[in-house]
Amino acid sequence: MIPSVYKKLCPGYELDLITHKYDERCSPERELGKLMDLCEDFNAFFEKCTGFTLWEAQRSWAKRVLQQQSFAAIALTGIGKTVFGVVMSLFYGSKGWGKSLIVVPTILLVRQVEERAIDYSKKADLNLRVLAYGGVKRASEREKLLKIIRKGGFDVLIITSQFLARRFEDLANNNFSFIFVDDVDSLLKNSKNVDRVLVLLGFPREVVESAMKMANFERNSSKGVIMLSSATARPGKRAVLFRRLLGFDIGILREGVLRNVEDIEVPEKKKEVLSKIAQEMGGGLLVYVPKLEFVDEVLDALESAGLKAKEISSSKEDSIRAFASGEIDALIGAARPYGVLVRGLDLPERIRYAIFFGAPHFEFSLEGLEDSSPKAIGTVLSTMSSLLGRESRLLSLKLRSGRYVEEDLARAKDLLSKVLFNEELLKKLSSLGDVVVKKDPDGIKILFPDIRTYVQGSGRTSRLFPGGLSKGAAFLIEEESLLKAFVRRASIFDIEFKQIDQVDLISLREEIDEHRRRIRELRGRRVPPEFMPKTLLFVVESPNKARTIASFFGRPSRRNIDGISAYDFSTGNQLVTVVATGGHIVDLSTEEGYHGVMIEDGLFVPVYCTLKRCRSCEYQFTEGEKCPICGNEDILDSKRIQRILRRLAFESERVIIGTDPDVEGEKIAWEVATLLK
Repeated sequence: MIPSVYKKLCPGYELDLITHKYDERCSPERELGKLMDLCEDFNAFFEKCTGFTLWEAQRSWAKRVLQQQSFAAIALTGIGKTVFGVVMSLFYGSKGWGKSLIVVPTILLVRQVEERAIDYSKKADLNLRVLAYGGVKRASEREKLLKIIRKGGFDVLIITSQFLARRFEDLANNNFSFIFVDDVDSLLKNSKNVDRVLVLLGFPREVVESAMKMANFERNSSKGVIMLSSATARPGKRAVLFRRLLGFDIGILREGVLRNVEDIEVPEKKKEVLSKIAQEMGGGLLVYVPKLEFVDEVLDALESAGLKAKEISSSKEDSIRAFASGEIDALIGAARPYGVLVRGLDLPERIRYAIFFGAPHFEFSLEGLEDSSPKAIGTVLSTMSSLLGRESRLLSLKLRSGRYVEEDLARAKDLLSKVLFNEELLKKLSSLGDVVVKKDPDGIKILFPDIRTYVQGSGRTSRLFPGGLSKGAAFLIEEESLLKAFVRRASIFDIEFKQIDQVDLISLREEIDEHRRRIRELRGRRVPPEFMPKTLLFVVESPNKARTIASFFGRPSRRNIDGISAYDFSTGNQLVTVVATGGHIVDLSTEEGYHGVMIEDGLFVPVYCTLKRCRSCEYQFTEGEKCPICGNEDILDSKRIQRILRRLAFESERVIIGTDPDVEGEKIAWEVATLLK
């Protein structure tokens, strides 16, 4: 290592960091000792509860939570977010740090999480009060549970997003130290839920309202920590409250990038076709229908294929248990964005493939225009913008972001009405190829492919396991016009369909079964670390480069750390945080040696100080605590950057420094590497 001195940059002390002389006082343990002990404590607790040690991603999340940092976790399903959230809730209870809240999308998951939490609590020899509200049929039992909730008679509470919206006043007297939201899309479906979780976290209601009105709201520390999963849909306008009050933005995972599914198109919507596919592929099947009126037809088709099947809804937990045990072969459910079969099922060993008996889609008509939400109208306008021009694009942006006035909404409806009455525009719309114009006795309907529901539903067949992403398959059975529009639209999301006659179903079935065999073999065994996603800190020079790199994999989750933006994203096998130094962090001292270089034992030893900039006159200097030009003490010190880099490096297991390929970039990379080692 090149000998050098960094003034007052010793970890944990205001001492000089001397790279060529060992000083036991300069060690990460001095700066992070208590936090490191707490992390080890949690790791031991996690192993006691689950029988496994933390994976890298979970260690990173633990370090954030234990530093009282709220954040949105960017990671694909199956990486262990739910298990982590449950164990962290119990850990808070074991330490006496306060109550924890777990919010899940469906009643089914409420029950699954409750069973898991009780099991973990027993294994950790805890006597915590775990309470779940969901699927309670008797009115007397419901009222009993609500009474306990109002009085705060629990340590860990498990609810649905719908309960949060409908029964918030029953929760309002409770303050939570830790909140885990398992599906942020379901939470954000009701935009006021953002306000509700912030109030439960300890923010007064008037503070939340003020933060919504003021863009430059001065952030105060909350009493608790919230951990959200990443979104797949665009968060609403109230999601900005997370940035203004807690310092982070919710990221969006790019559709289709993190799945291992064979997408197969079948251009003939007949139950005989469905029956033939089911007969060849066997059990472990999910069937999605656009409307529940198709359920009986699907049941007949599966029965003729020799498969036992049942319709599923949030109230039919017995059917899911029967499916998981192999008692029945298939489940049938609605292809809806927040349906149980689309979001509320995680059975990687059992689910082998999916059939969509009808493409998921939205219908739009003149009759339904008045009942459509502004966001839905904005989405329709976006699809038609190539026909309607610049005005429709601007209106679409306003409606989808929530930044619109009533005149904008009225104008948008007027534009869409003109399309539905204009034969020439309807022909042009139909020729776009990714929508379908349908004429029937009830009037004209425009069908828009619902790619997000397809990705979520088909994603049940491909889950993360220690060998990577398991192989799955999805068959899309639909009439030619809507099928072509769907396939064209899906290609935008890098989803490429194969025609069924181009697929060797026997080989596909064997590959799917091989992955299920490996999942069963690894169940209950310690997972080799090399199979799990890694954590990585990527340091660049320019904030623009950091933002651009992070956006390659969807919309990243952004954290504001003391004024510096850190972007989190997932590549599938890596969870990456990218941050910019903004240029040099240190420069030569103007007081030490000869132009900042000393000679010791025949060695040239540069002495560095953090760069400082005067906020008043913009003068840049290294020595002193006030501006040598104007005397101002309001100084921007790059020591802040160094402190943030050390904190982010502590969260990750490895660091890559990707500064510019020139002499200056090499020098910045060297100083960053030295300060982080």
